Amino acid sequence: MRFDHRYKYECDSFRLLIEEFERQEESYKARNKHYIQEVEAHDLDEYLAPKYISNYKSILTSSLIAEAQGLLDFFLPIMVGHFAKERGKIISPFGKMWKRGSVLCWTKHVLNSELGLRFDFGQGTHCKLKEFYEFRNDHIHYGGYVSSDKNTSRLKGKEGISSCKYTNLYIVEFSYCRSVINDIEHYFDEIYECFRK
Repeated sequence: MRFDHRYKYECDSFRLLIEEFERQEESYKARNKHYIQEVEAHDLDEYLAPKYISNYKSILTSSLIAEAQGLLDFFLPIMVGHFAKERGKIISPFGKMWKRGSVLCWTKHVLNSELGLRFDFGQGTHCKLKEFYEFRNDHIHYGGYVSSDKNTSRLKGKEGISSCKYTNLYIVEFSYCRSVINDIEHYFDEIYECFRK
């Protein structure tokens, strides 16, 4: 299998997962419609156990967000390492203790400083994925809650992400997950082409 086919396979599998999760969420809502619409009076001192998972979609989209970051963290070092080896170059390994942080920072360092390749990291897909990492970190590390007013303002104009004004929970649509995997595949394409020149 060609190398570009390997990452395209992973991205297309991710798209199938999004579709599957979207169907699950629609089915779950349909099966629990009566609970969603139900209004039940009870004593304030009485505990009332939940009858359905009100944030089911949020759980599904959160797992997709974590999976997307995992795909980047897993596949970029393989890709960059593969092409560096083809050129007979030894590069710094990527790991949890890499001094500058994310796999995106590592990729920039390796391509520019260690391999001397020309790649525009100042705009385009790389910047979109940096924003995705910032969102992902805030979303995952704060249990789905927007961590600060600054991060709430960062969401303005972002398609598929918003926050609930009452609970400050992120609301992530499946459309955002689709745009993320499209950006990831495009970034892989750009890195691939950079090495093929």
